[in-house]
Amino acid sequence: MTEFSAELSQFLENLPEQIVHAVVVVAVAVLVFYVGYRLTGLAERLAHRFITRRQPEGGETLAHAGVRIVSIAGIALSTIASLRILGIDVGALMTALGISTLVLGFALKDIIEQAITGTLLLIQHPFRVGDIIQVEGIEGSVVDVAIRTTNIQTSDGIRAVIPNNKIYQGVIRNKSYYPARRLALVFGLSPASDLAAAHDAMLGAAAQVSGVLADPAPVVAFEGWEQDVIRTSVLFWIQSTDDSAQMRTAVTQAVLDAARRAGLDVCSATQSVVLRQPA
Repeated sequence: MTEFSAELSQFLENLPEQIVHAVVVVAVAVLVFYVGYRLTGLAERLAHRFITRRQPEGGETLAHAGVRIVSIAGIALSTIASLRILGIDVGALMTALGISTLVLGFALKDIIEQAITGTLLLIQHPFRVGDIIQVEGIEGSVVDVAIRTTNIQTSDGIRAVIPNNKIYQGVIRNKSYYPARRLALVFGLSPASDLAAAHDAMLGAAAQVSGVLADPAPVVAFEGWEQDVIRTSVLFWIQSTDDSAQMRTAVTQAVLDAARRAGLDVCSATQSVVLRQPA
């Protein structure tokens, strides 16, 4: 009992000194975290400025991703430094959380992969906002390229959100990459038609449509027999920014009007299958 009383007395005598030491340690840890936090903010601004200057097109989205990476790294380092000052063994803490970290890593595998591929898409620029692309069986205009997903607006007004890892690993058809692109219309001509007259009439009609480019010039090609008609293709080029549906409609009307004026028998170049009951 006497030994316990002595130890208690000594503890009470040293208590103010221990409290002061604890307060100082906590204050230093808080100060270190605050300084790290402010330095992280400075690093974020520098990273944003650097990326936007190096990547004028699409740099804002890439800069946002870079700022988030710098922010996470800065906060993590500041937290680790503060814990070390408080006397907490960070290594032992990470070891204790090792199993949970492994499970979390598997759970976030797809998200991490999407973030990495999204960053690669922003750096490589296979397409930009406003481009018309076809990927994963979806065609439309690119609305936004984020870190995890790419948003596409289809021609019928549907919003498609595609994971970036699917886009990066798939085949991307960018219809706006080059200034001009080619469209094709297929018609069927009667075998009795004057092919020379048909060629001149259809070619002239396509060339006169507003929006059809003169260079490369339109082409009319007779591609062979298909059932009882001659398969005829009208190939023409338009600006990548033009509406392909409107241009197809305009050229089709012009070609059919010219064919009728020339007395040509134009029909659909499709096959018909008729099923009859056996005799």
